[in-house]
Amino acid sequence: MPLALAGRRFDVAMADELLAWNSRSVFTDEAVAGRHVISTRWVLTEKPGELPQDPPKRKARLVIRGLEDPQKASVVSTSPTVGRASSRLLFATMAVRGWVPRTVDLRTAFLQGLPLDRVAPVYVQPPPQARAPPVTAWRLRKCAYGLTDAPRRWYEAVLSLMISLGYVRVETDHRLFVLVLSGVLVFSVAVHVDDFKYGGVAQQVARFEAALRGAFDVGPVHVGNLTFTGLRITSDTDESSGQVVIAADQDHYLESIEQIDILAERAASRSVAVSTSELTSYRRAVGALLWASGQTQPFIARHSSLLARRFHQAVVNDLLAVNRLVRAARASRGLPLLFRAFPPMSGQRSETVK
Repeated sequence: MPLALAGRRFDVAMADELLAWNSRSVFTDEAVAGRHVISTRWVLTEKPGELPQDPPKRKARLVIRGLEDPQKASVVSTSPTVGRASSRLLFATMAVRGWVPRTVDLRTAFLQGLPLDRVAPVYVQPPPQARAPPVTAWRLRKCAYGLTDAPRRWYEAVLSLMISLGYVRVETDHRLFVLVLSGVLVFSVAVHVDDFKYGGVAQQVARFEAALRGAFDVGPVHVGNLTFTGLRITSDTDESSGQVVIAADQDHYLESIEQIDILAERAASRSVAVSTSELTSYRRAVGALLWASGQTQPFIARHSSLLARRFHQAVVNDLLAVNRLVRAARASRGLPLLFRAFPPMSGQRSETVK
């Protein structure tokens, strides 16, 4: 939401953000004379409450305009995020072990990363809401949202904690960590920016949560039913076997994919090239379908990939094809990916499928 249209609704959220910058010692005040000062801007978001009667949730993020950073090309910015295969492997492992999935996210994660590590200092312009003296700039001690190396410094802070707990980083995915004791896997955690998805034996879960709260400012823990990287995760116990069953779906996301409005006379000209506005809608819908196909809808992967190849030469017939695929994806709602442990056959170990 543009700041000019926000009115006073975001005053509390902006005050909370500035308090976070101060309480975490993100900056120090210095004279602005002769400094290269990077500007800042507010990013305001408003989301509906979880229930219809709940008030909307408002968040204000103070973001640095990283494009103005003269050092942006010389800093290390690589920061891994957990892969889809690793997430599925973690769900499968939890089902086999009988672990209920848990998740927790962190507040203002990038402000809690390791201290800024650069040759030259970074100065930013305080927002008017900070009421800083006119000749003052903020010299950053830590990274903040918008800086190129902010995700990296946050990842390094997380990595430091994981190493201190004795976790092993999986070489094929540097956002997946495990703890093995006496040859037995007892804990595993996947990290996606500021979201942690984890499970393990009770003692190790308690140890991890205590360490996480000791190191960072974290939100509430969600157990069993949660959201992670856009997936809705639910867990239950199978009545016949007593084993944990974990389900992952994107029903809410599939519902949000919009079909493309096509007039009847337009649909009759199937070989005619699409207009600029139609092409924008086409790309948006195909992009959404590609995301869904890689997460929970593998049956539409082939068709959505073929449609993506038509981005530069789409015709009206392709618009119709997109709408058919959107309807097919929506029809799959209520059919999640399932992760469960099958009872072992005679002489065999248990297997997990999804």
